[in-house]
Amino acid sequence: MLRAVIFDLDDTLFDDHHSMLGGLEALRCAHPELSGLDQAQLLGDYLAALLALEPDFHAGRLSLEQFRLRRFEALYAQWGVRDVSGEEGFRTFRSGYQAARRAISGAAALLSALRGRGLKVGVLTNFTRPEQEAKLDFCGLSVLVDVLLTTREVPPKPHPQAYLGALAALEVGAHEAVMVGDSWANDVTGPREVGLPSIWFERRGRSVPEPGAAVIRSYTPLNEALKVILNSAAS
Repeated sequence: MLRAVIFDLDDTLFDDHHSMLGGLEALRCAHPELSGLDQAQLLGDYLAALLALEPDFHAGRLSLEQFRLRRFEALYAQWGVRDVSGEEGFRTFRSGYQAARRAISGAAALLSALRGRGLKVGVLTNFTRPEQEAKLDFCGLSVLVDVLLTTREVPPKPHPQAYLGALAALEVGAHEAVMVGDSWANDVTGPREVGLPSIWFERRGRSVPEPGAAVIRSYTPLNEALKVILNSAAS
């Protein structure tokens, strides 16, 4: 019997993609050198810089401040932006990012509906607790979440202990829960390694890597999203 649903946060409940675009637009407005780069190019460069540094950040070889500073130092070097510090770049990006914060459409209604059915709601996310708490608070989702686990409490996904930690915190077994998230590796195949059923949240029209996998494309209409979650747990 389903007793809990575990969600990823960024681009599953919180619209991180939208905030990143807001941050990148703030950078474009601040630096004439970026006027010739379109949104897709800026986003691709940003994500590449992020992914290149993430292993060192999660392993503790970079502090959060270093993770941010080096990201923008690398981007500015790539983009030909001179005489501007990585720290200033982060501040500019963050101002646009914060201004663009929003929840994924329908997320609050879905969490409310799950809790209304007596289910626990957990969030398992690969970032720091203060940042992720602030996102949940801003979007009004904190009151709908029973357990938040970040890289402060458990290893980053897809380490098996991340999912096992979430199950333990929610006091449920793997057969009593389901994981929902946008990362195929972190939120779909990773949970399966510990027997936790999973659902891919995919809202950009990408094809499913594995035929027959459970997918939610949108949280609206609400009943359709609920049906996928409940059917996935029963299968």
